[in-house]
Formats: sequence, C-alpha cells, structure tokens
Amino acid sequence: MQILVKLRERLETRQARGTYGLLILILLLALGVRLWGIGFGLPFAYHVDESRYLYAAVGMWQTGSLNPGWFHQPTLYTYLLALVMGGYYGVGRMVGMFASTDDLFRPPYHFDGLVTLPAEYMLSRLLTVAFGVATVWIVYQWGERWLGKWGGGAAALFLALSIFHVTSSHFITTDVPVGFFIMAALYCCARLAETGERRHYWLTGLFIGLAIGTKYTAYVLLIPAGLAHLLAWQGKRAPLFAPTLVEMGLVLAGSFFLTTPYALFDYPQFRADLQYEWEHHKVLGHIGSEGNSGQWLLGQLITRSDRWLTFAAAVGFVLAIWRKQWSVLLVGSFVLVYFANMSTNLVRFERFLVPMIPGLAIGAGYMVAAIVRWRPQPRTHFMLFLLLGLLLLEPLLGVIQLNRNLAQTDVRTIARAWIVEHIPPDSRIARESFTPNLDNEGYQVQTIGFLNQHSTAWYQENGFDYLIFAQARYGVLWRDPERYADLIAQYKTLWDDMELMAEFMGPYVGRPNHVIRIYRVNP
Repeated sequence: MQILVKLRERLETRQARGTYGLLILILLLALGVRLWGIGFGLPFAYHVDESRYLYAAVGMWQTGSLNPGWFHQPTLYTYLLALVMGGYYGVGRMVGMFASTDDLFRPPYHFDGLVTLPAEYMLSRLLTVAFGVATVWIVYQWGERWLGKWGGGAAALFLALSIFHVTSSHFITTDVPVGFFIMAALYCCARLAETGERRHYWLTGLFIGLAIGTKYTAYVLLIPAGLAHLLAWQGKRAPLFAPTLVEMGLVLAGSFFLTTPYALFDYPQFRADLQYEWEHHKVLGHIGSEGNSGQWLLGQLITRSDRWLTFAAAVGFVLAIWRKQWSVLLVGSFVLVYFANMSTNLVRFERFLVPMIPGLAIGAGYMVAAIVRWRPQPRTHFMLFLLLGLLLLEPLLGVIQLNRNLAQTDVRTIARAWIVEHIPPDSRIARESFTPNLDNEGYQVQTIGFLNQHSTAWYQENGFDYLIFAQARYGVLWRDPERYADLIAQYKTLWDDMELMAEFMGPYVGRPNHVIRIYRVNP
C-alpha cells in the first residue's frame, strides 16, 4: 500500500512539474514575441498615442503635482509610468546622469519628433510588455482552474500569439494593461459565483475599480459581476439583497478614485475630457475610422490571423451554453457586452478589440477542454495537439511578420534622411500627420492634419515649396471611397498639380508597405 501511495505522489509531482514547465514555456514565448521589436522607431516617437502618457508621467516629477492635467483616459496607468520614471531618475541621479528632474525628457502632449532619452520610451514599453505577459499568466491560471491543463494551456497559447494583443503589447497605451485587470476581475467573479464569500465580493470590486481606473470602457464588467451574484444567490450561497453587494460597490468606487483621484479634485477638467471622449466616439467621429463599427470590428476578428482564435472562442462559448458552464459564460457575457458597446461607437479602431482578446482566449480554451473531456484517449490528445498546431500556425507567422516589420527602419526615418540630403535648408514645407518630423533641421515646417484641407493655389500663395504626404493619413479615406469621394478627389487634384520628387515605401509601426510621398509645389 505504501508503494502505491509513493508511486501516486511521484506521478503527481511529475504532472505538477510538467504543468509548470508548460506554463514557463508559454510565458517565455509570450515574452519573446512582445520584446522583439520593442525599440521600434526610436529615437523618434512614431506611435501617435504614446507621448501623451509620458507627458503626464514625467510632468508629475517636474511639476511636483500628481494631477496629470488630462483625463481622456483614467490615470492608473499614468501613475505606474510615473513610478517607472521615478526609478529611472533615481538610478540616473546615482550614476551622475541627472542633476534634477528637469533633465528628464518630457515630450509634448502631441509629439512625433526626436526623443533625447529613448530609455524613457523603452522602459515604459517594457511596463506594457509586463502587463501583456502577466495577462497570459492569469489566463492560464483561470483556464487551469476551470478548464483543466489542456484548456488553460490552449487559452494561454492563443493569447500569447494573438496578433492584436502582441501588437498593442509593444505600445505605451492602456489597451493591454486593462486586459490584465479585466481578467483578474473575471477570475474573482467566477470565485464569487462559486462561494458567495465576502472576500470575493471585495476582490471583484477591487479589480473592476482598477480596470475602470485604467480604461473607462471596462465599466461593462458590472454585467458579469451582477451575473456572478445572481449565480451565488441561485446556489443559496448569498442572499439576493446581500450587504456584500454594497461593499463591493464601495470597494469599486474606492479603488477607482484612489487611482484617478483628480476625477474628484479636478472635476471640471475630468468632466470636460470625459464628455469629449464620449462625443468623439459616439457623435463626432474620426475621419477614415468611422461608421459600421460592429461590422468592421467583426471583420477584423475574422479576417486577420486571430480568425482561428475567434472561431474557436465562438465554438467554446456555444458549448458552454449547451453544458451550462457558468464560469466560462461569465467571461462570455463580458466579451458579448463589451463588443456590443464598441459596436455602438461611431469611431472604430482595431485596438478597441484588445481588451476582449483574453476573454476570447478563454472561450477557445474551453473548446479544447471540451474535446479532451469528450474523447480522453491518448490518440485524441495527439490529434488535438496537431489541431492546435494548425490553428496557431497562422497567428505565429503573423506575429513573426509583425515583429520583423517593427524591427526594420520605419519608412519615415528613411524619408527623413532623403529630405535632409536633398531639400535645401530654409525651404517652406507643409507636412501631414504621420510624416517625418523635421524639427531642428533648418526648415520652415507647418503641420496640417490632412493636406487636402487647402488647394494648390493656397500653398502657392503662402510660399510653400514642398508638401509631404503619408499613406497612414490620406490612405484612411480609401477605406471607404464612397463616403470620402470628395476628399479623395481633392488629394488627386493636388497630386496632379504638383511634381512628385520622391516616394518611399516601408514599415510603419509594424505595418508593411506604407508610403511617404514628397511633392514640389510648382510656382
């Protein structure tokens, strides 16, 4: 009998080691594909959204105020960046690199120029990488607890190689960090439904508050939290009108206001920025990225390399409904309501999908777990391993291509070198957004959002010598040529009236084959 007990203990130890080994391999994979290309664009700040966060984070050290001054996003992520910048400054001060916080580089709110301290951007991007890998870890933990080793491993692998999640894990933005807090909240929701214990109400409130303190749209977590409470009540683990509901709400509010305190202390600015965000996304729109949001977002999910994740998740959630797998359905409720909320926007960007990708990974993991439970034989495991390999092949190749593009020289850097070499100093230049920044190069430069805002005659009358166009700007109009027919015609007229001096094609923030055009204004 003792021999059997020892054999069982050895088997369990080996299984545990195998589980940890699998998790470590998945995390190393997730880390590797997120670190590759992390220095893209530097020493230039080429991502349109990154600088605003460093503007606020560095500004806190230079001004001595914890008020970021803007609330288009909540401030938890900004405060974490401020801690990173504080550590960077502290080390730099010790080695004699900095004499005061004024020596830190504080980019303007809107900035695409030369970064004098690229390490600030690198360290800040590494914070996002850490959140990305941590989200893969928590997805594995969620999956292993409720789906088993196969389900947890599959879910973590799908997330590790998600093109949307890997892309945003390179950027100083909130889309990946909020996903971590969302999954932590959903984990606590599932535990709340299982136990009805006070601590899980508190933890659910805590992580929902942190999620909303990272990105406002995480408020839809209130839906799975409410469903979790109803499940606890249905299982007679909590009363319907439980005091713990109020406590959860108080913890939620407290964690949000602790991480976005100036929503109270600078309420007029907070209200103005929040109202602007709502109007921008729901009413005003964004040229080239507006209209038919639900259809467009769904198209991104089913046509990019995450299509297999989407397919597997859809199958998994349907199976969860059939089998009444409530822990999975809590995640599914978040995915469904979040997607529906994004679909009501007038504005649509692919990054809007990132916070729901971990939830899709859970759905995909459940599909795998269901197959294992249906056919537990070793032969089925082998076939399932091959199936996973096929489903993950396209995501892997997509992530490799993404990182190869990120690691290459950005097309704006290539075009900038040509401009400095071939265009005379003191030339008057008009450039669109997303074209090379020419500060400190001796040119008279004016940045205009879309160059088609003015006619050829206007540029001639105002003494412009050259115009620089970016496909990343004008190309958005060609996504919906019927809607923007008049604007497209204006661009074509400008190009017909001017002389094309040079055209460059190359990577742009991980995307291939973007074009920069340089035209000379004919007198």
